[in-house]
Amino acid sequence: MRYAEVAVDAPAGRSTYSYSVPGGLDVRLGTFVWVPFGSRLVRGIVTALTPQPGHESTKAIASVVDQPPLTETQLSLGDWISHHYLSPLYAALALFGPPGGSRTPQTWLHLVGDVDADALNLSPAEHDIVERLRGRTRVTYVNARANLSAAAFKRALGALQERGIVADSETPRQGRTMPLSETLVSLPAGAGPDAADSLRRSARQAQVYKYLASMQR
Repeated sequence: MRYAEVAVDAPAGRSTYSYSVPGGLDVRLGTFVWVPFGSRLVRGIVTALTPQPGHESTKAIASVVDQPPLTETQLSLGDWISHHYLSPLYAALALFGPPGGSRTPQTWLHLVGDVDADALNLSPAEHDIVERLRGRTRVTYVNARANLSAAAFKRALGALQERGIVADSETPRQGRTMPLSETLVSLPAGAGPDAADSLRRSARQAQVYKYLASMQR
């Protein structure tokens, strides 16, 4: 069994936490991963691979993020940034990752076992939630809520979870990147400095024109 020290994207008392590495995962130094942290699933970055965990109780890495791992140089520089500026280690290391990589995981709701809503003495809101989940493997919060108000949904869902009727789970969401575009401005071909005379009534336009003309010399 291999173990990994992981800097997690969550308020933490330590810079890294120990996780076991499942046999089917390709986990390397600098790999971006999803790990369970408390009741949540959070992103993390592998900072070390060891034969023994740093503490006794460990959970397993959930999955690997499909993006290139950080290099040893980036890991070292991120560690220096964290210590020099007293910042969380994950925040320092994430600077070297691709943009859009800090998306929160998708949360799902599902029924626990075969539920007979009519025999459970449920409130109308609780009954509505159970019926929306019935016959489905999992449902998003938005679809489970439907027309219920946020307050009513929160109360009803909390009661169902407390009774063990409904449970939630999380799955990773991959980061999305957008192409970067930049607008460039230039003078048309053949434009001469004399054209600035027609812009005397607009001092700013004349300044911009003269600046662009000087850049094209």
